[in-house]
Amino acid sequence: MNKLSLSKKIKAVLNEEINPLKFNDLNSDVGHYKENNMPLNILFILGFILGDGSFSIRVRDSGKGIWFIPMFRMFQKNTKYNEYLFNNIVKFLQNLSIKSTISYQKKNKLLYLNIEGIVNVKVFYSLLCQYTKWFFWKKSQFNPLNKYLLLANVGSRHWKEGQLALLRVIYFSNAFPKMKNNFDFFKAKIEIYFENKLSTAIKNTKNSSYEELVAKKFILYLC
Repeated sequence: MNKLSLSKKIKAVLNEEINPLKFNDLNSDVGHYKENNMPLNILFILGFILGDGSFSIRVRDSGKGIWFIPMFRMFQKNTKYNEYLFNNIVKFLQNLSIKSTISYQKKNKLLYLNIEGIVNVKVFYSLLCQYTKWFFWKKSQFNPLNKYLLLANVGSRHWKEGQLALLRVIYFSNAFPKMKNNFDFFKAKIEIYFENKLSTAIKNTKNSSYEELVAKKFILYLC
């Protein structure tokens, strides 16, 4: 019975027609699997997200300002079959103008499929948004990500209040994992960055009129 496939064991339990002692026929399909030629679709990938995927937004101090980097990751055990699957997903996403990469962590022996950056995550998210009714327990990640993308669309990185709003979305939503509670650290960095930008703008435009400042978008730094 140990050499029987699961489907044949179930048939035996249900008293369906099967001879568990006729191993010659049973062994013919042991260890052999037919190629799954069904094309991938976005719902298949959404199923992965609900199980083993997650969105996050990484906050990084570049030295010249604060960067907010949206990311998506999903993982599977590192096997040749999962690697093959992930490669197919990468090709599928590439056809949709979404760049993704595969990485491997030796410590936990897992394969990761990564989508990173505003351009790639925005396209990926727009595809998933058609199926919001299936988000279930991932809504806590999708909702703040949606707010992030809305803020990004209005060029929030160019003005102080926009960056502070992004920071609040990330740290007060409780949706994304955070290694440290460093909200105050990044808030102070944003304040200093825009103070310096404003000081430089005023210094370089001493003789400019208010209208000229608006036209040059320097007035955004006063927000």
